[in-house]
Amino acid sequence: MAANKAKGEIAVTIGGVDLVLAVTPDGLARFDATMAAGTFHEIYRLLSGGGPVAVREALKCFVVDGDGENAWNNLKPHEFMVFGNAMLEALTAHMPKDDPGNVGGEGENPEPSPKT
Repeated sequence: MAANKAKGEIAVTIGGVDLVLAVTPDGLARFDATMAAGTFHEIYRLLSGGGPVAVREALKCFVVDGDGENAWNNLKPHEFMVFGNAMLEALTAHMPKDDPGNVGGEGENPEPSPKT
C-alpha cells in the first residue's frame, strides 16, 4: 500500500494493518464534531498526543486506505504514540517547507508601521 506524498498521505502500520492516512477538511470536521475540540490547536494536540479515544476516532476519520477498525482491534499499547507521530506527520504534510513562520518572534500583535 503506497501513500501519495503529494496528497499529504502518510503510510503507517498499526496493529499489523497497513494504513494510509490523510488529513482532509472532511476528516477534520468529523474528528472535531466527535471530539468537540473546537480549535485547530486542540485538534492538533489530540491527534499528535496519541490518546486512546483520539486514536480510535482518528482511525475512523483519517484512514483513506486500509482497515482502520481492524487496526484498532489489533493495536498494541506502544502503537498509540506511533499513531500520534504519524498523525503529526500527516497534519504537517501540507505546510510549506520553506515558510519560516514567525522566526523573528515579533509577537501576535506587532505595532503598525508609522505612516509617512
